Amino acid sequence: MKENIILLIGDKGFTMADAETQSVNEIIGNYKFVYKLNNAVLSGIKSGDKVKIWYKEILESFPAQINVLKIEKL
Repeated sequence: MKENIILLIGDKGFTMADAETQSVNEIIGNYKFVYKLNNAVLSGIKSGDKVKIWYKEILESFPAQINVLKIEKL
């Protein structure tokens, strides 16, 4: 969660330090598996939490956008 945008980063090497020191555009450019979450309700979820998501579709854009149906903290 950064700059009012919710990103899901699936790269194993991504850390909280990366999230804190890089802009949204840097994160999108530096990592392979970056998704912008649309319609996500983040009750009790904060930056850095691992989550499981249910979604309806993934839009082919850059970065890919996911229309979230449900999100659950792991």
